[in-house]
Amino acid sequence: MNHSILSKDYLSILTKAVRERDINLIQSLARVDSVLNIKVLQHISKNMQIENKDILLALTNIAYDVNEVISDEDDTILMQAASSGILPVVKALVGLGANVNFLSKERSFALFNAAYEFHQDVFDYLAPLTKLELKQEAQEILEKSVIKKNKYNEFEEEFITAAAMGDLNTVENCISVGVNINAVGEDEVTGLYLAASWGHLLVVTKLIEAGANLEIGRESDGETPLIATVGNAPILSNQNSAKCLEQLNVIQVLIQAGANVNATTTEGWNAIEAAANTGNIEAVTLLIKAGADVNVKDNWGDTALSRALEAGYTDIVQILIESGAIE
Repeated sequence: MNHSILSKDYLSILTKAVRERDINLIQSLARVDSVLNIKVLQHISKNMQIENKDILLALTNIAYDVNEVISDEDDTILMQAASSGILPVVKALVGLGANVNFLSKERSFALFNAAYEFHQDVFDYLAPLTKLELKQEAQEILEKSVIKKNKYNEFEEEFITAAAMGDLNTVENCISVGVNINAVGEDEVTGLYLAASWGHLLVVTKLIEAGANLEIGRESDGETPLIATVGNAPILSNQNSAKCLEQLNVIQVLIQAGANVNATTTEGWNAIEAAANTGNIEAVTLLIKAGADVNVKDNWGDTALSRALEAGYTDIVQILIESGAIE
């Protein structure tokens, strides 16, 4: 049997059957060559983005080996179904003997995928079937993925963009009609994060008054609005002195509103280290007065003092030492 020819013809016929939603024909094609079924299933479900659950179930039920690795990412069809959040297909695959505890080379597994994409119903179904150690790992991912519930929609993205641009009128209009002010946008950050980063004092003040969460950081590393603002201040100061002053006012407003001056990223980066690293003596002073830990170390063992020493910011070095910094 010439599999290359059969594969091409089989795919063409099966694709046509899927497009026409001919479930009987899909099921009958299983008798042609079951070895091809799982690869065809993966191709169609991924490339055609089939949303009809009956079609997906029919494709699933003709699969040859539900535990075969079917992608460059070392995924099984169950792992992909869990990522897509299609519970009926997940159940069908488990019923056909899919291994819920299969680990990819990257240590991904079905429950992990469901947690990462925040498919609660799929997670709840797979959790009792998953090994305890894997379930605990996935539970941690699920908790981190709660923020995905706030993922942006077009309205929220308009709001976040307005905040980033300093468009106070649009921000106020969005708030007045009930926008989720803590929504996370395409750049993995909130409107407050962006408004603060770019020194839009009036927008930052409005967002804080409306109850914006001061500690929601960038999804990739947890960088908070305060850390980002301090780190971005020197860039803005190069534009003009008025903008520099406004940025310092933003830092002060965040601190007065209760922003955690000792928050760190996943790599230990923090506000006072960012200020010392960029030579921002005013920000360093504000942070020290607010109780920033002058001796906190990042994951590389650096401190605000070591950064200032390396960069040659002698005034900041003196302030840090007078405030208790130790070499």
